[in-house]
Amino acid sequence: MSHSYWHRGPSGIVIVAVDSMDARIAIWKQVKYNAAVQLFIDSRMGAEVGRIIAVEPIDPLGVEYYQSTLHTSAEAFQAPCTEKSTVYCACGLAAMICAKVKKHLVGDPYEKSITIDYRQAILLHQ
Repeated sequence: MSHSYWHRGPSGIVIVAVDSMDARIAIWKQVKYNAAVQLFIDSRMGAEVGRIIAVEPIDPLGVEYYQSTLHTSAEAFQAPCTEKSTVYCACGLAAMICAKVKKHLVGDPYEKSITIDYRQAILLHQ
């Protein structure tokens, strides 16, 4: 098989659900201005609060917005082990990620950022 059939690096829709900001930064370096990536979705959570950020990594405004949300792992909030995750928050975020992917695939507009706080029953989006 010719090497032209092998694509190097991320492509399509990239969904990030990692435990550190440093890992997000490393992945973002592979995705930023990568025309092979249609949509980049970053899911973050701690205990009962989660956030999903979705940008098109070739859109300069999306790049600027996403980069404004990045910081090092050392600067990140460190939740106690028992507060790092709850299954209902993770499942809720997974459902929202699926909805964003569907909206993207059918051409519907989607929010670039959603924050959900299950403890206080608050949903914020922009």
